[in-house]
Amino acid sequence: MKNFCDTTQSRHEQRDRLRDKTRGYLKYLRDRAVKENSRDTNMERLQKIVFCDIRKGYLNGQYVDRIVLFLRGSGCNLANRTGGCTFCGFWDVTTFGSKIKDEDYMLQVENVIKDEELNFSQYPIVCMYNDGSMLEESEISLNVVLGLCRKLAARGHVKRIVIEAKVVDINRKKVSQLREAIGSREFEIAVGFESANELVRDHCINKNFERQQFETNYHILKEYGITLIPLVMVKPPFLTESQAIEDVVNTLEYLEPFNLQRIDLELATIEKNTLVHELWECGMYTTPRLWSVIEILNRKEVLGLKTPIFLSPPNYTATAYDYSLNCPACSDQVIEAIKEYNRKWDNSVFDSLECSCKQEWQKSLEINIPNIHLLDQIENILEKLAHARNFNQTV
Repeated sequence: MKNFCDTTQSRHEQRDRLRDKTRGYLKYLRDRAVKENSRDTNMERLQKIVFCDIRKGYLNGQYVDRIVLFLRGSGCNLANRTGGCTFCGFWDVTTFGSKIKDEDYMLQVENVIKDEELNFSQYPIVCMYNDGSMLEESEISLNVVLGLCRKLAARGHVKRIVIEAKVVDINRKKVSQLREAIGSREFEIAVGFESANELVRDHCINKNFERQQFETNYHILKEYGITLIPLVMVKPPFLTESQAIEDVVNTLEYLEPFNLQRIDLELATIEKNTLVHELWECGMYTTPRLWSVIEILNRKEVLGLKTPIFLSPPNYTATAYDYSLNCPACSDQVIEAIKEYNRKWDNSVFDSLECSCKQEWQKSLEINIPNIHLLDQIENILEKLAHARNFNQTV
C-alpha cells in the first residue's frame, strides 16, 4: 500500500483525526441499532442460541461436518467502546450490552445437545461464537467458557473445539486454564487478524493492535498445543478491488513463516447499521468479486505459499443485503468451484471458469488505483459519506 511507512507528525495527527471520525460514525450507528431494536430480555430466548450452521472442516485429513453455534450474546464490548469493526453487523442480534447469566449461556449449549433433530453426536468439530470474543469477561464469563469446554470435551464424539476471540483478549493464564479444561481434545482459537497492514487494520477495520501482540499469542498457544487460526478480511471498506487483492496477498506472505494449520479468508458482506452498509448504500463500496478471490488464490500459488486457505461462507448471524458475487450467469458455478477448492485445496478447480464479466473485472483493476496515500484516500471517502448522509459528529 502506497507510503505505508510514512511516520511524519502530520500523518500521526491525521490518523488520530480519522480514528475519531470513524469511531464517531460507528458509535452513532450502534446507538441507532439499539433504538431500532428492543433489548431482548425474554428468558426463554436468552436460553437459546441465535442459530446453528452445519459447515465443513478438516479433521485428521478427512473432510467432515462441523457444527457452528452462534450463542446469543450481550454484544462485542468494542461496539460499546469504539463502535466495533466497520463491517460487523452482529451487534444487531445481541442483547446490546444487557448481561446474560452464566447459567443461561450453559443452557444455550445444553439445549443444542438435547435437540434430537440436530443429532449433535454426529459432529466431531464444535465451534462456539458469541458475536464478540469468547475470552472477554465483560461479554461472557471465563468460568462459563471453561465449563462449556469441559462439557464438550466429556463427550466422546467431540474431537475438536473451536472458539473465536480478539487478539487482545488472549493471555497465558487463560490459555493454561483452557488447556486444562479440554484435556486431550484438539482446540482452536480463531482471531480477527484481518490484515498485516497496520493502516488497513486500524483505519479500514477499526482494530487497533500491534502485530507483535499477535506473534506473542501465537507462541503462547503453540506452547500449550492450541492452534491459532487468523481470520483475514477480503476487501475492507475504503480499499479498491485491486488494493484489496494486494492487501490479502501481502497478509498471506506475512503469515507464511508461522507454519499455521490454515488461514481463514472472510468475504465481506453488507449488514445493517455498519459503516460498510452506509458506504454501500451511497455507492461508495462494493463487495469483492469472486474473481478477486480466485486471483488471491492464484497469486498465493505463484508465490509458493504453502499455508492452506479456507474460504468461509458469506452467511452469518446478521442478515446480509449483499455479498461476494460475480454476474448472475457465472456466480453459482464459481461458488461451487470455491466449495470444491475448500475440499481439495487445488487451484485447478478454477481452470475451466470463464465468463464475459471476468474481462470487466480485469479492466476495473487497471483503472481503480488512486495515486494518493491510503490515509488521504480514507479521509476523502469519509468526507463524501458524511456529506451524503448529512452526518455531523455532534449527532
